[in-house]
Amino acid sequence: MEVTSTRKIFGPARPWRAVALIALVGAVSACGGGGGGDDDAPSVSTRSAPTTARASAPTPPPPPPLPPVERAGFAVAGEGVENQTIPGRAVTVAKPGPTSLVAVRNPERSSLVIRGFADTDPDSGILSVKASDGTTRFDSSATGKDSATVTDRAVSVRTNSGKRWAFFSKGKQDKPLQYQTFGSWQTRLGTPEQVAGVGSFGSRTHASKMPSGTTARYSGESVGYAVGRSGAEFDVFAEAEIETDFNAVTFNTTNTVVGPFTGGGLVPVPDLDLSGSGRVSGNTFSAAVSGAGVAGSADGRFYGPNAEELGGTFQTSTSDGITYVGAFGTTRQ
Repeated sequence: MEVTSTRKIFGPARPWRAVALIALVGAVSACGGGGGGDDDAPSVSTRSAPTTARASAPTPPPPPPLPPVERAGFAVAGEGVENQTIPGRAVTVAKPGPTSLVAVRNPERSSLVIRGFADTDPDSGILSVKASDGTTRFDSSATGKDSATVTDRAVSVRTNSGKRWAFFSKGKQDKPLQYQTFGSWQTRLGTPEQVAGVGSFGSRTHASKMPSGTTARYSGESVGYAVGRSGAEFDVFAEAEIETDFNAVTFNTTNTVVGPFTGGGLVPVPDLDLSGSGRVSGNTFSAAVSGAGVAGSADGRFYGPNAEELGGTFQTSTSDGITYVGAFGTTRQ
């Protein structure tokens, strides 16, 4: 399906096939696995060794079973991350009614907790987001999880019969993130108190360790949330690329696709591709960004001991009621 305008995609609601976001996330997570033994490998016969008169050595006892192991591959590394409580920033969007104007809360200091997702029982894990003032933005244990999926690249949870969900990513399979994660969540879906959020969390680079006198390109992905004039809501996915000499920065998202909350396949919406430029300040950057249909700002943080990664959030809108917010995570190429 070809979509060339935000008016086409964010206008009056249109019918879509019902496919839930959690099904999409689960499919992506399932595709991310690999390896394993070859069940179809031919059997190999072995010939018994000739017996000898020597007494055989006693058979050693089998090793004790290994305890359940966390999927440590998802864990965020680096200074400032204690027991997988990860500092960062988040943008939240309140949508009071089906056609009401949304209220966007500017990026705020927040912390993310992702822990307890064991291989043997991922449903026992905890995922929560709290603002610096202690306000809970998302809590997977608030009403009990319906399901949880965990891999070395993503964690997703669904609670309260789908009225709450969250998804956090570790980036591309060929170069996963080590020092950060980014994602989105929804609470109270279908109610007047509905809230969406996006966030970037990780181990920030010390300002004294920031590179200078060089250039770098960071590449990765973004995930976001958009709501149109009609009140229709969409999950948004894109590729992200940032270039910097650690004084100035250019920011771009491309190949943007959306999937409606009511179900349906992913549809390209190039009007939501963003580009812009800004300045680096210490271990952060801010940039003015815009697309064919939206305009706003992006805020980023350098992550890792030596600025190996870069992540952050953005928030954009139009004068006639479209709001698009997102979080991104990238690695230095």
